[in-house]
Amino acid sequence: MKIALLFSGQPRYLSNPFPLLSHQREVINKYDTDVYVHTWYDENVKEYDFSSWSRISSCSVESNAPEKIKQMYNPVEIVIEKSKKFKFSPFTKQLLDGFTFRNGFTKEQGWTDKNYNNILSSLYSIERVCKLVEPNKGKYDFIIWSRLDNIIYKLPDLNQCSASKFYLSDHHPKFPDLLFFFGHKFLDALKIYSSVDNLIQNNINNLWGPSLNEPLKMFNYIRNFDVKDICPIRLPVRVVRDIENRGDTDKLYEYGLSNEDMFL
Repeated sequence: MKIALLFSGQPRYLSNPFPLLSHQREVINKYDTDVYVHTWYDENVKEYDFSSWSRISSCSVESNAPEKIKQMYNPVEIVIEKSKKFKFSPFTKQLLDGFTFRNGFTKEQGWTDKNYNNILSSLYSIERVCKLVEPNKGKYDFIIWSRLDNIIYKLPDLNQCSASKFYLSDHHPKFPDLLFFFGHKFLDALKIYSSVDNLIQNNINNLWGPSLNEPLKMFNYIRNFDVKDICPIRLPVRVVRDIENRGDTDKLYEYGLSNEDMFL
């Protein structure tokens, strides 16, 4: 089985061994896998921005991040850009600010300019890595989108899954975006950045928070594909928040995970 594994976003906590070990165990060592990466790096930046809801206390930029990613994942394609500043159009920002006010978000919880920047940065990076794989997407049985700071505690056997479905986690009933995997026909579902203003303006009354990333991914999927092809599954994936931890392990027992699964 041929797999494209896509990584996007900031290269956070590369010194934490568990994201790499889990992606190797659950994807890279199981399947014929090509890795594609879009990420950010600027040697003059010492700390990455992070959003107010992330529960991160600090996120230092590792000086050798580009080379480390190449050594860890041996990507077939990698694009590294210097950090950019992103803004919504004035009209979209006005709509979002009004939504925040109506829903009683405080300044710390709401979609501040810093959070707006981080949302757009994330969506831009996802779209860029999708464009990297697009010319070759037809040769892949499945495409997996993940993050460099994800731990995959358990991934279903892809041989038992259908490329006609778009798989996501079932840990809440909206559109959890810890990790997706899908047949190559769904690639446009993750090309959100170039349509973001239109998506917000058409769906302003249906947003939810604190992160804007999930609703935008859902709205873009619905715009392009049939909701009947969304397949929520038990998908224990966790995001690490420092260079040592394994993410939030409090409820992993609900997935019936063994010690071997939990402690890589």
